[in-house]
Amino acid sequence: MPSKMSDSEREAFMLRPHLGYLGIGRVNKGPLLAPIWYSYDPATGIHINMGESSAKAKRLRAEGRASMLVVEVANGMYSSVLLEGPTAMRPLGDETETAMLAMASRYMGPTGGKVYTDNFMNRLAANDFPDGHGATEVVVTITPGNLANRDPAIDALVNTRAPSSRKIQVPGHSPLDAARRQQLVAASNTNLDRLYAEGALVNAAVIR
Repeated sequence: MPSKMSDSEREAFMLRPHLGYLGIGRVNKGPLLAPIWYSYDPATGIHINMGESSAKAKRLRAEGRASMLVVEVANGMYSSVLLEGPTAMRPLGDETETAMLAMASRYMGPTGGKVYTDNFMNRLAANDFPDGHGATEVVVTITPGNLANRDPAIDALVNTRAPSSRKIQVPGHSPLDAARRQQLVAASNTNLDRLYAEGALVNAAVIR
């Protein structure tokens, strides 16, 4: 059944090289969503490199906050950490190559990281990225204020929430008995209400 990670389990989870899914608010639109590489330091938060004039960087300057979902999938089940908090941004400048090498090596290993970084720096110098990326890099830090995690949850229980609804819907074919299903729904609704009140969730959440 669904279980909450301990602080040490969550830190170990975040330190592994998972793909993150960054969410940033937009006016009169759904959030800007992007898959990203990240590094994590329990003392300082989440660190993400990006182009100085990219769409992500522009929205982060406007919003000053971001959410990020990190997921690990195994055998059709998944563990996840959802975090939200204020952001800070600074130019990487002369640290760009070192920062990119550290990030790429985290995900691709030393050899792959070096090849990736050399190619990245050549393209950056030639301004050879898609329009909007820019010729300089920044590092964004998210300082998590709200955290929610599940590890690993029941495959049949899917919780969804829309702005116009405060209820969680459970598929009718769930193998859970009716009493247990209602108990899980009530517990999940309570948790989502708390996250909404704290600002951790804005429009919708899927927790499995």
